[in-house]
Amino acid sequence: PPDKSRTLLEVLLKDYGITMEAKRQICVLFSLLQGPQQQPVAELRTLLRQVENASIAQVDIVDPGAFVFKEQESNETEVANVSKVELKLPAPPGIGGISAVVFAQLRPTNGSNGSLAVDSVVVTNKGCGYAKDMSLVPKVVLPADLKMLRAPNLTVQLTRPARLARMREKEAPPDQLKSKMTNLLPPFLLPVYNAKLDRLVPDQSLPLTPDPTPPEEGRRLDEVFGTGRQVDRFRADFVFAEFDSTYGPVGISPLERERQLFPSDYFRLMASGALASVVRTILFLPVQTVKVRMQTNPDLGQRGFIPALKYVATSEPSSNLFRGIDVAVMFSATFGFFSFGIKEYLSRELVIQFPGLNELFAVILASIASVVITLFFATPWEVLTTKIMASNDRYWGFGLLKDLVAKNFLKAAQELYEEYWLLTSKELAFVTTKFLIFDSLREALLFFVPAFVEAQPLLIACLCGALAGACGAITSHPIDTLFALRTTGGGKDIPSLDKLFRGVGARVLIYSPGIALTFLVYDAAKTYLGVGGSALMQTLDLLRP
Repeated sequence: PPDKSRTLLEVLLKDYGITMEAKRQICVLFSLLQGPQQQPVAELRTLLRQVENASIAQVDIVDPGAFVFKEQESNETEVANVSKVELKLPAPPGIGGISAVVFAQLRPTNGSNGSLAVDSVVVTNKGCGYAKDMSLVPKVVLPADLKMLRAPNLTVQLTRPARLARMREKEAPPDQLKSKMTNLLPPFLLPVYNAKLDRLVPDQSLPLTPDPTPPEEGRRLDEVFGTGRQVDRFRADFVFAEFDSTYGPVGISPLERERQLFPSDYFRLMASGALASVVRTILFLPVQTVKVRMQTNPDLGQRGFIPALKYVATSEPSSNLFRGIDVAVMFSATFGFFSFGIKEYLSRELVIQFPGLNELFAVILASIASVVITLFFATPWEVLTTKIMASNDRYWGFGLLKDLVAKNFLKAAQELYEEYWLLTSKELAFVTTKFLIFDSLREALLFFVPAFVEAQPLLIACLCGALAGACGAITSHPIDTLFALRTTGGGKDIPSLDKLFRGVGARVLIYSPGIALTFLVYDAAKTYLGVGGSALMQTLDLLRP
């Protein structure tokens, strides 16, 4: 009932409404009530005007009006003395409001009656304490010797509310209120009064008039998003095409953010990454074997991938296609475990420690660090895998490792880590290209088909990942060929360009559908282990303690 809600508002303001931030959150809380009878609308509108605290940005001239002197004759001196008139605006409501000071500059017209018209409007003091739902029609304060024939038609534009500009508004709300409201509430969210519904609504992008026209909706979007967020404005224009009678524009996702992750969460992410990498390695191991053979065997390298695969499959036992599976699995498990875990941690931590850092740049930096650290543990397994795949005298990589260590431990360690920086360069070239292409493709799709991207995030990730993986494989393949040759003793000199790209088709096959498969398995494993996307998100619920 209105009297009960009015009493509740008074109690909340008395107990918690010390700061402007607390008052803002109280306005948001009451805006969630769904009927005019449930809201003390008049009191809330007064409170909202205090919280909004907008200023006069500019005054636009729609009709310059017409003015004449009361005396029939006037000279140039009189015209100069009446070069401007004051425009009086309604006083801002609430405590602390400051009235704006606005003047209209007049100019002589071309008429024969010596009339004047508004040439420009100057805001000398923007004031504060105004609100968007106020009737801001300027009234002309005429001098004693001036007469108005036709009132000018002026439109007042407000600044975006500077709700947290003052020091007192930066004070944190009381702990009791903060625990009730949840810290997910963004500081820029402010409800508005909607004339169509006759109550406060929680979404600031809802048009304020009963029947908004397309130009008004466009102006509203321009005001909310400005000129520097065109992609966001495009999405909002698409998303806000339909309006809900209660909550305003129909969005495509709730207001949510990721919760804080703990060591146990990161361990499960690392396990998911290891599983995804192992699955991809096992399924594409025959392709990887043919790729290494093409890179290290000149006769086989001159063939295409399909002829090379047929030759190996028909001239050798089929088990040779899975040669070195033990060390290959060790490499993929180690690489997936550490690289996924380190990247997941650093990409979040960098954004927290450096709030202004670009999110894509943070992901690339985290990936680079994860590669450098991970390969310290994984390089020996990749060297053993390449040696076994290129040879015909061994099947298991652990046997080769045992023999190398038994002969000379220090020499074995040097041989296993000799190409660490070359392997690191290859992975860095692949990772950087992959993320740049992936983000560019996703942003393009987000611009052209935003609803589809939001509705099918996993499918979009797989498609973009497949294309990005192919580009990354092509970019880094020459370094991969050098690594294979140097690891197997195939020469220290850089071969010709055509030799550097031998086996590139096989590598594209590994890292195109292979990356898409990795995304699928990684997502499924995260979901199963309780660290999937939805499991890590917190959704805004103002009514939950």
